[in-house]
Amino acid sequence: MQEPPVRHRRSERHRSPESPVSSAPSPSGPSPAPSPRMPQQVPSQEPVQITRTSIPRSSVDVPRSPETLRKPSESAPLPRALIAGCLVVFLLAVSLFASSKIMQHYLTSREEERAAAHQKLLEDHPLGYELLIRQYASYYNLQSAYVAAIILNESDYNPKAVSSVGARGLMQLMPDTAEWIAGKLNDRTYSFEKMFDPETNIRYGCWYLNYLAGLFSGDPVAVTSAYHAGQGTVRGWLADGVSSTDGGKTLNLETMPDGPTRKYARRVTNAYAIYDALYDHILNPLPVSDGSTDSV
Repeated sequence: MQEPPVRHRRSERHRSPESPVSSAPSPSGPSPAPSPRMPQQVPSQEPVQITRTSIPRSSVDVPRSPETLRKPSESAPLPRALIAGCLVVFLLAVSLFASSKIMQHYLTSREEERAAAHQKLLEDHPLGYELLIRQYASYYNLQSAYVAAIILNESDYNPKAVSSVGARGLMQLMPDTAEWIAGKLNDRTYSFEKMFDPETNIRYGCWYLNYLAGLFSGDPVAVTSAYHAGQGTVRGWLADGVSSTDGGKTLNLETMPDGPTRKYARRVTNAYAIYDALYDHILNPLPVSDGSTDSV
């Protein structure tokens, strides 16, 4: 009976090929030849020299330019075109801001100048006694602004004004003229002292202007000149062939004799235009008057 083959021990099965094998024959005869095995590669114990060619290119630190070696916190520089564009926008904004300030200053200055001129105009053209002026101007078929202009140039709205020749009140009536008007109005209470009363003075003055308008066909230059220089003087100018350019119907302000009356007529004409705007509330809203003797 044949004996089973002898099993090698575990330690012998893993023995290295280099280790010696006993040459003693097996009791049962020669042992079968071992199957060929690939020799195991043992890592060399010698140090490996690392060269540049032995490392992959991706893992090698490539030298970089100074611009790329910035700190992580530093940002990349802006392109020059963007910087130039931002500078242009900034300068344009500054220019627009400065222009707006200059224009605002100019408009403010002009507004202040207009306000000052308007205030000066109002100061030079008082608006006193409006109700009395409107009342008697309307009653005697006169323009309120025209009566206001006469008062401005006669007394500057001073009811107690007295001239060097003795004229009194707002419309500066002379004693003989005021007495003659009182007779026409049948005023039995008349006294020259009453010419200091604004209502009486305006009433007498408006009547006299209406009377002169009837004499000189309503020509404002002739009426104004007659109020200042007298009826006889104006009749002479109308007939001299120089002061009147329409055959003695109206008096020409540009050709009439130079002197106080011509200057007076010119001032009244200019003031009349301004009072016409004031009385129509164009230049200034008129305050509400609560009495017949209101003043500025």
